[in-house]
Amino acid sequence: MAKFSYLPENKRYKIIHLKEEGYSMRQIAAKVPCGLSTVVRILKRFSETNFIADRGRLGRLRKTSLREDRLLHRISLSDRKFNSSQILKQWTLTSNVSVCLRTVRGRQLEIGLRGCKARPKPLLTEFQRKRRLTWAREHIHYGLLKTRKR
Repeated sequence: MAKFSYLPENKRYKIIHLKEEGYSMRQIAAKVPCGLSTVVRILKRFSETNFIADRGRLGRLRKTSLREDRLLHRISLSDRKFNSSQILKQWTLTSNVSVCLRTVRGRQLEIGLRGCKARPKPLLTEFQRKRRLTWAREHIHYGLLKTRKR
């Protein structure tokens, strides 16, 4: 769990502005609903660096760019029957990116797609369409009859 919660930049600017107006740290914490330690931490960081935004985070760099991710999204949607290995082949041919299969699946999950084939939905036959139409015509006034009985 994090040591402290995230505070938006507009509240950080408000804290700096109130301090420049001459408010005490307790008054600032009351005006900007946050803890006193948060006010102290933000003012200390601002006095040291003259910078309010979050510092850059450490971690592994992404192997693909946003443009390549958008291309993957288009490839995935172009043919919903592609599995992830077919998508990977198509992606490497078009954008010359070298990633593994797990990366493709991870990117698809980030986009909101599931890495599986779309199941073919059976279409209605002509006979089923006719039966649906006759049933709908028979029951067209069903809602009106139900409301009149009340």
